[in-house]
Amino acid sequence: MTSVCLLTEGTYPYVTGGVSTWARGLVGGLPDISWSVVHLSDRPPTGLPRLPPQVNDLVDLQVRGGRGPVPGRRETARLARLLPGADVYHATAVGAASAIAAVAAKAAGTGAGGPAGFVLTEHGTAWREAELAGGPLETGRRAPTNPGSHRRWVGALQHEARRAYAAADAVTTVSSAGARWQRQFGARSPLVLPHPPSGTEGVSRHPDRPPLVALVGRVVPLKDIATFIHACALIGRSIPDCTFAVIGPLDADPAYAEHCRELIADEHLDDRLLLVGEDDVRRWYPRMAVAVSTSRSEARPFVLLEAMQHRVPVVATDVGDCAEMIGSADGPAAGLAVPPGDVPAVAAAVLQILGSPPLGRQLGMTGAARVAALPSPDEHADSYRHIYRQVLARRGGRR
Repeated sequence: MTSVCLLTEGTYPYVTGGVSTWARGLVGGLPDISWSVVHLSDRPPTGLPRLPPQVNDLVDLQVRGGRGPVPGRRETARLARLLPGADVYHATAVGAASAIAAVAAKAAGTGAGGPAGFVLTEHGTAWREAELAGGPLETGRRAPTNPGSHRRWVGALQHEARRAYAAADAVTTVSSAGARWQRQFGARSPLVLPHPPSGTEGVSRHPDRPPLVALVGRVVPLKDIATFIHACALIGRSIPDCTFAVIGPLDADPAYAEHCRELIADEHLDDRLLLVGEDDVRRWYPRMAVAVSTSRSEARPFVLLEAMQHRVPVVATDVGDCAEMIGSADGPAAGLAVPPGDVPAVAAAVLQILGSPPLGRQLGMTGAARVAALPSPDEHADSYRHIYRQVLARRGGRR
């Protein structure tokens, strides 16, 4: 029996990125809690996970019959029976994870061990991302492209969102935009707990010369890497020696990655724009002149926090909480917000920053100050400790 069983879909502890970074910080930040981690996927996981000693179990469960985002009742019940016993089941996404966690928590309440709690955290709102996505979602599942199947997929996620919000003892999200979507589908009082900074202090910055403009993210349609590539072509016409990079996994959607390679060739950027693949981003941020996010949907992206912490000015699409993170109507900004899919606006914003070194320095310093003012990783983890305790107190649980 563990205190918390954390259910992930196609992310932690095998994949890098926002959800995995958040989960790693949560588990690592609560060493006094015993954990089980359940990784759900429609295919066997790859890679060797590194888990802290407070994780007692790592269980990999393959979801059968992947016609939709939520397994059927029988499959959900089968998977719920395979979960380790826990005081709290904490799902990190609406879909398979929320459905299985809810069933496991309810089943635990009928046994001799006493009631179990159910906590749900959303990063990107699943049904909203599915509406926009032509490739893998944040959970790694792929929304279908056939119009009829796509509508059913989105509808299934909306139905599961209602069910999950009604069943959960606590619902959290990392963004105020996410909380608005959750309330629309019945979440009563969602808690907004933004990503904390990494805790790195005094990071150094040594921008490349010529300047490096980079995007950190998975190469998938939801991140709209194509818009970044086309913007790089416009930037390159004004600053011929500027270089560009995309740092993030290339295997999430191989067909889209190949499409991006073709766009790079079409724009004659082969020798100037590098698709790096998965790499340690900490060695890239200090080199960047500008960090760019062209995502079509985000919650509160961790990559913007990382860039701001390294005093890198940012250009980001006005989706989710991005504009709130980097800009302020009544104070200094950490970057420039642009409409999603607007290639000329992305290029113009980058050129504005590159053309004014004082502006770039001001944006970078403001970003670092904003990150420094956020709750620390320890405070963020302690918020979840408090949630777990409240949930168990309401249910009359053991701990």
